[in-house]
Amino acid sequence: MITLKTLIIGLGNIGMLYDLNHANKDLTLTHAKAVSRNKNFELVGAVEKDNYKRKLFENFYKRKAFKEIDKAIKDTSPDLIIVS
Repeated sequence: MITLKTLIIGLGNIGMLYDLNHANKDLTLTHAKAVSRNKNFELVGAVEKDNYKRKLFENFYKRKAFKEIDKAIKDTSPDLIIVS
């Protein structure tokens, strides 16, 4: 089975926030949660300009969040990039 190393660009509502703020934790509403729950994907990091959202991502998903796209791509070598 192939596992795609996945990088998410944008940690707004659909990127990450809907799941963090929703009362029903069983729902999957965002790219970050969908990727992290699927065995065919490996969440390798995210890109976000907002420092607060980067910290939230790092604390919740235990992956690096970058401010710059080029640095994220260089450091994570993703197979798939999701722009949200």
